[in-house]
Amino acid sequence: MVDVTFGTNYYNLPCLHVVGKTNLNQTFTSAVVSLPNKYEKTYREAIQAWKEHILLTTIPHLFINDREPGLNNAIRAEFKDIRIHYCEFHVERNVERHTSDAGQLTKKEITEFVEKWKNSVLHCSKRGDLEKGFNDLKNEFFTCHERLGFRGAFHYIYDTLRPDLEQFLSAYVNLHPHLGNMTTSPAEGTHATLKTFLEHKQPKLYKFIVATRKFMSSQYYSWTLAMAKQASKPTRGRHELLWQFDSRISRFALNMLPTSLKTLQTVFLLPCAHELARRLNDGTWSRYEFDPYWHVTTPDGMEEMITKLAAYDPERARNARQRTEHVDMPPIVLEPTVRPGAHLGHVNFRLSRSLRSLLPSEMIPPRL
Repeated sequence: MVDVTFGTNYYNLPCLHVVGKTNLNQTFTSAVVSLPNKYEKTYREAIQAWKEHILLTTIPHLFINDREPGLNNAIRAEFKDIRIHYCEFHVERNVERHTSDAGQLTKKEITEFVEKWKNSVLHCSKRGDLEKGFNDLKNEFFTCHERLGFRGAFHYIYDTLRPDLEQFLSAYVNLHPHLGNMTTSPAEGTHATLKTFLEHKQPKLYKFIVATRKFMSSQYYSWTLAMAKQASKPTRGRHELLWQFDSRISRFALNMLPTSLKTLQTVFLLPCAHELARRLNDGTWSRYEFDPYWHVTTPDGMEEMITKLAAYDPERARNARQRTEHVDMPPIVLEPTVRPGAHLGHVNFRLSRSLRSLLPSEMIPPRL
């Protein structure tokens, strides 16, 4: 999830926040970037830096944003053939805004229109029913009540949204794994958490950097705590045949297995509940048949795997070790070459020099 927030610094620079979900269903921040503007070129430079210094060899499978053209173009320029979904909540709010802009409709009429749009089109589960949903919406609100508010909404839906239906309609989105993430709400919640680390409402930029480092360190400790809970005693109430997977497969995934039907198999990469029950009773089910995303590996288990891998493929073992060490690194600060103001640049330089002095030489990040 990629979203932009404001109010994080004295200069009110937009803050690009890249947020993801772990296989323990825990939100994490991958990058926080203060931008001088919201141009496509700026977005692309930020995405390039994130890709080069943070992702390393990892390639995301899906991005979710608020349907911002410049950000979409920047993502597609750096990640070829990547899937991009639009936040369902923001699409819904935009339709509501275009309906109420004319000021001729009552609140009840606007609510009825938006609910019909959501039920007939936005949340339609079958692609074959979409055309019927559009026609029903048109006949009920446009043909019979040709009013300016409905007309503006229909122009927005047909002219602006219709070319991008595959990016936000449930009938298309649920054909691909998105792990239940259809909005940028987790990112906005993480914005709020980040702002609790600020000493002032809109601090100077160098103080914002310090607060961000504290926030990222706190996030790392939360992740280690979640891993410790995952490795602890199995929870009660689960089918006894699943206990053997309790510390090796994400409990979030195991808890969804009883309701894992066709949609969940696609969206959450889970096995069929009926097939799983049959094969568990037969004793023919292996944890390796769960999608690799749901496998949980403790640090000790990862070290053991890398040691075994080194005997067969030293190059892959070195890459794997580099990635595990990268996780344990303290958060890094990438400095832009242009800073907004001489005094700020001087203070930011002093802060950077003090922060760099705390890191070993091999861990000092390069300048952009």
